[in-house]
Amino acid sequence: MRVGVTKEETLKYFLLFLALLLTGCASKIIPLGSPVTAVTYNDVASKYMPRPTFAEVQKFNGDDDRLVITMQGYGIGADSAVTMTFVRQYVDDYLKLIDKYLHWDELASKRGDIINREIGRAGLWAGAEVRFSIFSGNQISHYLVTEICGLGLCSGDNALMFDRNGAIALKNLLSKFKAGNFKEVNESIYQ
Repeated sequence: MRVGVTKEETLKYFLLFLALLLTGCASKIIPLGSPVTAVTYNDVASKYMPRPTFAEVQKFNGDDDRLVITMQGYGIGADSAVTMTFVRQYVDDYLKLIDKYLHWDELASKRGDIINREIGRAGLWAGAEVRFSIFSGNQISHYLVTEICGLGLCSGDNALMFDRNGAIALKNLLSKFKAGNFKEVNESIYQ
């Protein structure tokens, strides 16, 4: 019989609460058409495969805007979705870590290395961070892994993975997010 809550469960509930709290405070949500595609392992195909991935900007008062990437998993319902948030004020840090991944991916592919290593961390909010790692599926497939860390733990179950093309698309989307270059839809014409 189990008593109490594990650290992993505590982190999961903390992150869920924080995400709901912050999403509820957004003054405007802008859905984006984005080429960013996250991947997840498919047991049937025995390989990492792209999943439907969606992006939106959550605008807040001040400079706290967030870029939210959501990948639909293989399960049913909201539990199967994985969401990653990026805060505008830390975009330069995110871009540096993605560049480091791209360099390591190229190096590992040329050498035929398998590498599973943390690249670095960048800020998020309320003491939480985004951890960037490289994970090798084999000698030629190296993935960028992003996951939220807080309370001394990282949420591996809620990590987003990107292949090289997905990482480049994420980098481009983050650069566009930093510049604020998103067209807002004029919804007033839909009467």
